[in-house]
Amino acid sequence: MSAIENDKELLILKNSKEVYHKIILDMLKADNGNLYPLDLFLLGITKRSLSLISGFSSLLEQSNFLAATPLVRLHLDDLLHIYSMFLVDKSHDIATNFMNGKKRIKDYKDKEGNQMTDGYLCKKFFSDPNNKEFLGLEGAYKQTSKFIHFSEKHIFSAISKMEDETRMMEFIVSDTLNISGKDELEAIKCMIEITKAQFKYLIGWVETKKRK
Repeated sequence: MSAIENDKELLILKNSKEVYHKIILDMLKADNGNLYPLDLFLLGITKRSLSLISGFSSLLEQSNFLAATPLVRLHLDDLLHIYSMFLVDKSHDIATNFMNGKKRIKDYKDKEGNQMTDGYLCKKFFSDPNNKEFLGLEGAYKQTSKFIHFSEKHIFSAISKMEDETRMMEFIVSDTLNISGKDELEAIKCMIEITKAQFKYLIGWVETKKRK
């Protein structure tokens, strides 16, 4: 996989900032500019997502793949938090309690009576017929979790060479990691798809607010 293609995809991810800004501006203008708790909740998520995209991009440019990859999971967590607001009846009340630090999303149940844990939200999102275009992200939750919690991914990243016959190993301990262009591209595309999914639900709220 060429570095040129990776740079092109990374630029697409960086440019998503402009789309976020447009959506948020539309959200703030909708319903004659009235502001709801859910608006503030989504503003906070958008701010965090923009920060994650910026950090992810910078870390990849520094070849710091181990530090960049956990941000994919955090970006996915933001998506699941947005999605959770479409599974409940009193999203504004939940957003208010969340902002006041009283409860987390996992403390609530959806309309079907299911506790909205991260695992449940992930399963629900990918089983939702409305999210068929994002099924390619289904394995991202499990795989990126291995980079958040210490796992075999970190252990093997310190081994630069291993010979089966002699059992000789070479180690590299640094803040960079040489990975294949394919793996890097996969991570970038994952971030882009998560971003697109966030756009879908953010726009969904904007359209709902316009009808108020």
